[in-house]
Amino acid sequence: MPEDKKSFISQSANDYLQIINYTTWFLGILLVFYNTMYECGDAWTPLYINFLPLTINAILNPIFIKLFGCGAAWSTFFARVC
Repeated sequence: MPEDKKSFISQSANDYLQIINYTTWFLGILLVFYNTMYECGDAWTPLYINFLPLTINAILNPIFIKLFGCGAAWSTFFARVC
């Protein structure tokens, strides 16, 4: 593999891991919300709320990959923040 491709792949992987690291707090808040609602006997509300980021991620992945060429990391970021 050419050296410029290795450098691009390693930079993309590093960017993805940084974005995931910064959005872990949002995922933690989401898990606390889900567990609290589940213990109160309401498991459907968190399911509906979790469907929104999944949908946002599924819609933004092709847009960010094809149009912007920056990969799926930013769509994951926006989906987790929402």
